[in-house]
Amino acid sequence: MAAGLALVALGSCSDGGGGGAEGPPTTDAPTSTTASSGDGPVALRLVNPVSDNYKACFNTDPTAFDGRAWLTLEAVEVDGVAFASTIEGIVPADDGLGVVGDDGTEARLEVAVAPSAAVGGAGSFRVQPPLFGYLAVVSSQEALADDPLVVTLTLRRPDRPAATAEVVYQLDPAVADDPPGTLEHAGPGGRWFVDGAPTLLDWEPAPAPPPC
Repeated sequence: MAAGLALVALGSCSDGGGGGAEGPPTTDAPTSTTASSGDGPVALRLVNPVSDNYKACFNTDPTAFDGRAWLTLEAVEVDGVAFASTIEGIVPADDGLGVVGDDGTEARLEVAVAPSAAVGGAGSFRVQPPLFGYLAVVSSQEALADDPLVVTLTLRRPDRPAATAEVVYQLDPAVADDPPGTLEHAGPGGRWFVDGAPTLLDWEPAPAPPPC
């Protein structure tokens, strides 16, 4: 973990194929600072965001680059209502993800990715209850170093203003340089940032990545 980073949220080590923090994180996520004005977008709060990079060491070829980077969430929240998805699977990002509020309201979570040389393919939503979130594909660590991924999540509710939050996936040199045999080797090499604050990786707060 890079020195001096003020990390947010807590996670635990992911499962083999690259993803899936075990058990709920224990601290609140920061609230998006997206401005609210009249009928325009309002702030969307991301509940306990965690960076879960896929683990190349579990793949058939552990030396081949695996650029998948999952932003795991427990919920997204607006106006005191927490929305989540519980239907396990992978949903193409272009389709949006159906979510349900704890008050029974149905809504849709959408994603928009700014143009970047670091975009390595169509992203998706991954749901592995109790977690869900956006799964990005990074083209290379070199491209990510020069051109971070900027992603806007938008929650659309019936007869209510859209709620948005912006997240950024950027290179973390300490993660990118992890040696062979560790969890982060040959992975995307970064972490998600919310409101400028880096989120924890799924195996943190351990001081170093565990062996694969």
